Amino acid sequence: MKRVLFVDDDPTLLSSMSRLFESRYEVVTANTARKAEELLDRGAKFEVIVTDQRMPEQTGLEMVDRLRKQGHGSRFIMLTGTGDVDVATQAINLGGVFRLLHKPATADELNAAIADGFGDYAKEAARDALLQKTFVGAVSAITTMIDEALPEFVGLSARVSKTTEALCKHLETPARWEYLVAARLALAGFVATPSTPDATHWRGHDAVAEQLNDFAAGNAKAADLIGAIPRLDVPSQILHAFPESNGSLCSLRPKSPGAIVSVGANLVRTSLLAEMLLHHGVGPDDACRELAELLPEAHEAIPQIVASHAKPAEDLKTKRVAVEDLEPGMVTAETISGLDGGVLVRARKRLTISHVDNLLEARSNRRIESYVLVKANSYAAFRDASPHASFR
Repeated sequence: MKRVLFVDDDPTLLSSMSRLFESRYEVVTANTARKAEELLDRGAKFEVIVTDQRMPEQTGLEMVDRLRKQGHGSRFIMLTGTGDVDVATQAINLGGVFRLLHKPATADELNAAIADGFGDYAKEAARDALLQKTFVGAVSAITTMIDEALPEFVGLSARVSKTTEALCKHLETPARWEYLVAARLALAGFVATPSTPDATHWRGHDAVAEQLNDFAAGNAKAADLIGAIPRLDVPSQILHAFPESNGSLCSLRPKSPGAIVSVGANLVRTSLLAEMLLHHGVGPDDACRELAELLPEAHEAIPQIVASHAKPAEDLKTKRVAVEDLEPGMVTAETISGLDGGVLVRARKRLTISHVDNLLEARSNRRIESYVLVKANSYAAFRDASPHASFR
């Protein structure tokens, strides 16, 4: 059933509206603008909202302005008194009022305005449905392009989106669709970057940050192209912003456009970094530590949330590598033990310069085998890297 919300501080008028329209519509009432906003904040949807202009604490126009800025698409019908001479001008300038009615409005006037509001809402809904098909098709095409252009990262886009959704759930912040779409398209910048993300940039947590910085120009191009697609303007802004994000969340319930973009950018950057680390074989504990170092301003719970949610791929292929060919940043596939049984490096640890030096010394003294197993993804990423890569 079509839903209409009446907002007025006069309880008698609200009762009259309920009796008059309850046989045709689902009628909900609120006696203050604040209560109306709370209803919509909790997810209530109304095709039409009829509000009085003069109310305590907040006027009808102020409420309409706030709700429109939050993205609510209801058709707003404003009831004005004889003294509200400037309301019409303000409503035109505001652009969010569908119809103005002077009090006392007749039942026929109200009924006609509400019916027109439902009709206009339905037309826009039909347009939105067409745009939705275009939007879904475009997102699908872009993710397919990412998977084809970056075969070593197949499936990573979906995992970044799922990790973003998990972050929202644990932080009790709304998992806005804009966040999840931006997360799914976050790798598009790599496709538009001349250098591919497959090799020499991956050097520990410094490498992840370096690689993200390297693709900033390509990311900007990809974000611009995505922004030209209907309904993807906010995801485009998030993609523009996320490479420079530091993980901090300005609000867990953002409402302004700027806050929504900022929170989305930080969630996407956090999720992408976590999934990249895990994709290259880093264990959850090390991924948590590296995230904390990469994103020092992040919410204190974020690294642990990500590390616990994003399961590392246990089926990652391994590579048998001579000890002499080990590079800092490669990830061990199994625990490296000496011939005497002593543990030198645990499994799923990222090798540091100190680790490599100790293993080379152990091999020179014939205290370990000639070859060790490392995660194949990490080996591929480091096979052309400089042996003098620096790590913190």
